[in-house]
Amino acid sequence: MVMKIYAAGSLKRPLIELSAIYDRGRESSIDLTFGASGLLRRRLENGDAADLFVSADKANAQQLIESGHASGAMVFATNELCALTLSTLGCTSDTLLDHMLDPDVRVGSSTPRLDPSGDYADYAFWHAETLRKGAYETLRNKVQILTGGGEAVKAPTGRYTYTWIMEQGLADIFLTYRTNATRVQEECQCVTVVPLPPELAVKARYTIAGMKHANPRTHEFIDLLMSDSGRQTLKSFGFGV
Repeated sequence: MVMKIYAAGSLKRPLIELSAIYDRGRESSIDLTFGASGLLRRRLENGDAADLFVSADKANAQQLIESGHASGAMVFATNELCALTLSTLGCTSDTLLDHMLDPDVRVGSSTPRLDPSGDYADYAFWHAETLRKGAYETLRNKVQILTGGGEAVKAPTGRYTYTWIMEQGLADIFLTYRTNATRVQEECQCVTVVPLPPELAVKARYTIAGMKHANPRTHEFIDLLMSDSGRQTLKSFGFGV
């Protein structure tokens, strides 16, 4: 029996590893589909069949519950927004907002309302308004939407999207999850990962929801995810648990 899981793309590496652990010694197996949480939620609302939905936020899971497509949800991990910056900027947490507001500095993010990462970036822009009047409008007008939607840039096959974006110079600063940034820093020496200052900090809460009419054995995967082994796997890829 195949268990179908729709999951946020930022969870790809830990969920592939946990799925391999789950598959050992079982007759059932796991089929993983990754993408932006908002886009996956829309697919489920429009008739796609899945057993579990794993979102990078609480809101998309809650929408599935309210629309009758899911029956319960639970937060199981956290992530943080940070900034991928070109090392040549010399950017730090203290100067990040100054650089983001600089007319000559290109700021990128994912797609709001389709990808929670884009929503979190928008929240950071909103928090910036408390520090600099007019910052929210300035950042909303200048941000380049590069991932998470129908008009997202397409990295060549085999290339990690965020590394490719920075190497191609499509953005000078790109707001994304800390877990994504860690991988980019491993692959690209031209990038410095900069934590957001406390005033702009946003925490992502990853949520798993059971779909209506789901495989009755979904609880086994959730148990694995919440086990010491599951938590250690998530932590090894930079997630908070």
